[in-house]
Amino acid sequence: MRRLFLIFSVGLIVPSAFLVYLGVSSIRAESRLLEKQNAERFGATADALVDQLRLSIQGLGAPFAAAGVNRASYQRLEETFQSDGGFLIVLDQTDKAVHPYRDGAESSKPLPALPEALQRRLDAAEKLEFSQKDFAGAAQEYRALMDDAESLAWRASLLARLAGCWSKLKSWGKAEEAYRDLQARFAAEKNEQGAPWGLMAAIRLGDVYAASGRAELAIDHQLRLLQDLLGSRWPLGASDDRFYIQRVEDALGRAAPRMTPAQRARWDALSHDVHNHWNRAGRTQAWLKSEWPVRQAALRRVGRSDQPTLLWPDAKNALAFFVYPVFDPSSAQRVRTFIVGMRTDSLMTRWKNLLDPAATAGALRYTIHPEQAAEPQDLVRSVPHILPPLQLSVSSVGASVSNQFAARRRTIYIAMVGLAGVVIVVALLVTWIAIQREMEVAELKARFVSSMSHELKTPLSIIDLVSQKLKRGRYESPQDVQEFYGMLTEETTRLKGLIDDVLDFSRVMENRKPYLLSPLDLVPLITATVKRFHESPIAQGHPVLFETSLTVCIVQGNADALSRLLLNLMENAFKYSPPDRVDVRVRLAVEAQHVLLTVEDHGYGIAPEEQAHVFDRFYRARSASQDRPISGTGLGLAIVKNIVDAHHGSITLTSRLHEGSQFGVRLPR
Repeated sequence: MRRLFLIFSVGLIVPSAFLVYLGVSSIRAESRLLEKQNAERFGATADALVDQLRLSIQGLGAPFAAAGVNRASYQRLEETFQSDGGFLIVLDQTDKAVHPYRDGAESSKPLPALPEALQRRLDAAEKLEFSQKDFAGAAQEYRALMDDAESLAWRASLLARLAGCWSKLKSWGKAEEAYRDLQARFAAEKNEQGAPWGLMAAIRLGDVYAASGRAELAIDHQLRLLQDLLGSRWPLGASDDRFYIQRVEDALGRAAPRMTPAQRARWDALSHDVHNHWNRAGRTQAWLKSEWPVRQAALRRVGRSDQPTLLWPDAKNALAFFVYPVFDPSSAQRVRTFIVGMRTDSLMTRWKNLLDPAATAGALRYTIHPEQAAEPQDLVRSVPHILPPLQLSVSSVGASVSNQFAARRRTIYIAMVGLAGVVIVVALLVTWIAIQREMEVAELKARFVSSMSHELKTPLSIIDLVSQKLKRGRYESPQDVQEFYGMLTEETTRLKGLIDDVLDFSRVMENRKPYLLSPLDLVPLITATVKRFHESPIAQGHPVLFETSLTVCIVQGNADALSRLLLNLMENAFKYSPPDRVDVRVRLAVEAQHVLLTVEDHGYGIAPEEQAHVFDRFYRARSASQDRPISGTGLGLAIVKNIVDAHHGSITLTSRLHEGSQFGVRLPR
């Protein structure tokens, strides 16, 4: 039997293992193909992301390519970057700053020489103004000289002197008109010190308004002038820019007590702008002196001094600088260089908004980082036009559609293989258990046959011996004859009981003649059965005590079967009790919806490991009584269990070794 099981197991496992091998090989081949496809997809997506970054960096130079060379265009450019905390620096062909200030102070430039006649008239007018204090006469001479002078510089200078004479005469209206004329006609001209006449006229107008008692107008004018200076309306050097802003701030400080709430709020806002202006100017000067030469050298070293490049900061700085050189198409000479400072977090946000759709579509994760900072499993690409170089690393964040289908197929296959393995193991286990069970049953049957042969042989031998004695007249008195007849009756009864057990068990196994159930009263049935048991040789004169408080107890049952059940339980109780402790009690009680029939003894008891098998066919407990042999077939309790099941009841066993056992039968009321 075991050899057959081994052959069956090998025949089942070997083909299954071969199928599993084929499936695993197929999954591995599919995985390698998907890895190759993913690598190609990663590479194509990474290249596409790098191209988008390259175009984005190149696009930073679009505003500069179309920018003009005047301060207004520089101011408009800077306003586009200020919202992100950036600023603009413009260098000329000699790498000197032209925005947001000019390097150094404005150089003085003497006025051109006048003709001799005009020079004499100018000297006379100056004598009237400064020596004779004839401001009206001087003003008349300056007006006449303006008509005869051909140089714009002299006309602007003479107009400024004319306005000054009107101020000294306190003719505020004429002075204001002259300064406005100077501001309108000669705004771009510069005086002998290099300062724009437009700026000088604006400063003098503020003085005129203040001197003429128009304090509110003077304050508004000074506020506009400060705003224009902060907006770089006039091209000034760094030192001149600071000088004139400070001059206007001083004037506003003196006028502060006369400011309206609105003017005070505007003055506070402009003061904050002045603070930012000085910070930006200082930061720009420091960057141009310390950082720019180093970056210029790095650009030359890598051959990018004439190409747009994004200068990436180190970990200590938050600003990146985009350098965009502009060349003269005719001479191919660099005419100016735009340098815009931009916050790296703003750049990263812009790049994230640009790259996220493509990365999401490709189920990829990307990071932009300095060189040598990539994870080993990432696919890395260098980002062009950046110094020091940055890298784009790409890795998967989730399976693609094909990967998901492949993973689903692998999961299903593994689940099926696992399920098949479980089924095979369960089948082998069930088969093994069945084989073991059959082997146990075969062993029990062999023991049953041996026991049954022994049990049958004993009464038959006694019957044969007694019969021979009676036949041959080997008895001495009538009492011997009666004794022999008693022995024949006892052994015949014993033999009949063995045969009845076998027949009952055969009917149980073949399910023949099922029990017919009908209402019956258990009290008289149990009383009669106990009485009949007293008269049997098994009782050996020991009484069985029947205890109950019931006078009537009706159940649906079969009288013969229930009587047989009680007889088997009482017989077991007597057989498994030592002669000096024969104390068998039968109890009948009602609990809830059941009737409880209990048979209790104080015999050998049953070991815990054997209690689960006592209701099995052919099984006989061995540990209960090892000191004396007990006859039996191992069918009694199996028949009892079958009778209980046929009556839709249950049976329980409570036993302690060497203390006794209690069988409880519950039947529905």
